[in-house]
Amino acid sequence: MAADRKRTSDWLAAFSLANLAFLRCWAELLDLSVPQTYWLKTLPTPLDYTTLLLDVLLLGAAQFWLIRSLRRGSKLATRIMVGSGSMLLVSLVNSLRTLIGNPGTSMFLRFVDQRAAALGIVVAIVLVAALVFGGTRVLRPIYILLILLSPLALITAAQSVQKIVTFNGAAATRDGPLAARRAPKLSGCPRVIWVIFDEWDADLSFADRPAGISLPEIDRLRSESLSVNHVAPPNLFTDWSMPALTTGIQVLDIHPNGPSDLMIRPVGAGGYVPWSRQDNVFRDARKLGFNTGVVAWAIPYCRVLKDDLSDCWWWAGSNQLNSLGNTAPEMLLNRPRSLFENIYRSPFGQSLSTISHASMTAEVVARALQVARDRAVGFALLHLPVPHPPYFYNAATGINDRAAAPITGIFEQNQQGYIDALALTDRTLGKIRRAMEQAGVWDTTSVLVSSDHPYRHRPALDGKLRSKHVPYLLKMSGAMQPGNYDREISALITRKLILAMLSGEISCTSQVPAWLDAHRAEYPLD
Repeated sequence: MAADRKRTSDWLAAFSLANLAFLRCWAELLDLSVPQTYWLKTLPTPLDYTTLLLDVLLLGAAQFWLIRSLRRGSKLATRIMVGSGSMLLVSLVNSLRTLIGNPGTSMFLRFVDQRAAALGIVVAIVLVAALVFGGTRVLRPIYILLILLSPLALITAAQSVQKIVTFNGAAATRDGPLAARRAPKLSGCPRVIWVIFDEWDADLSFADRPAGISLPEIDRLRSESLSVNHVAPPNLFTDWSMPALTTGIQVLDIHPNGPSDLMIRPVGAGGYVPWSRQDNVFRDARKLGFNTGVVAWAIPYCRVLKDDLSDCWWWAGSNQLNSLGNTAPEMLLNRPRSLFENIYRSPFGQSLSTISHASMTAEVVARALQVARDRAVGFALLHLPVPHPPYFYNAATGINDRAAAPITGIFEQNQQGYIDALALTDRTLGKIRRAMEQAGVWDTTSVLVSSDHPYRHRPALDGKLRSKHVPYLLKMSGAMQPGNYDREISALITRKLILAMLSGEISCTSQVPAWLDAHRAEYPLD
């Protein structure tokens, strides 16, 4: 009887410790609020919950074997205890750092929503640290504390089962339905492609371009376009900037209203209004009879603006939850690995999120090329995930192997990757141009290439101040008429500028400077 009680207690302690080790993962799956689903392509599936339960069971079984071996006085078990305890301590410290240190990059891992998980990990750190550094003399009190905390394992398991049973196929995060496609405009009608390179910096691309980096496609486009050299972005964050740019409204604050809408607070407004209900550049284009399209990442345009879009594709930003893979074996192996890395850095080479970001970028660009050359789409936004981190492209090799070496690669996973990402931005622009040229639509399409915000981490790169401006290159259809516009303007003018091009109010580059002079005062700068 006593042996059975000890065995039961050992199981409780083992699985309690295993459950604490995966608390960050539990927080990702179980603590999602309705507003946080805005940034998710799909909700966690039964496979996510099932594989996490299996990960806990597997680690718990290993810990149970270790406890039983320690009871038998195994020296090997003692050495394994110190080694595994040290690794567990590292993973717990990293999990805590992730929970409280990345509120702006992992949208649903905000500490204000994760206090319980974070405090639980603090407790686990104390317990494991005492085990590693205190030796066998602290085994008894730690063992008792783990048993006292074992109900947490039962709670998380019960919550997982409840999530699995009530899973509805992610209907809440389903895109569309989109607006009906119209007959294509006749040949000779205006057509506009608006390209946003996320976090593309004006200074590092032009005036302060680092030595050794070549941007031939950007330079070529600039030599053929009107370069508007002092364009102030509406915000330093994508989630504010894109609603502002599409509506022409200065946005003071945002908060998601579930997966399918974003509440925005415009300047001068008495409160928040839904982004979906505001007039926007896509609605303008639809009123003129154009088909409208979006290819994008990070923002669920296909849910929020579905009534104003005839074609739409979007991808969620890569994070630790959605970068584990799609099959059970991938999730089972990648989730424990994720405990030792974050979105940007990993001792195993490129982080899982970085690998996912590279794959997602390729998919976004491939779809963007299809839309850019589709004559039936009269106006499209291509919101692309470069040069935004995490960084994966290596300009020296021309492939996605930047900082990919295990162990040593972690020392290269830094802000220098932005320079390589600029080279990838240039390469992507070249792909868009060639795709449109091959389809015979480059010369007949007006192309506006810009950014939602400048490079936010410039001081960490070279100690210089962050740029106040974003690139803004406008190639009008027809004959090339390069030029420069040097008066400072707000990027909020973009919606009205695109409408002027689609309506025929502006038909050549030479008309743009005067048009900007006439309308710039409507969008005052701070």
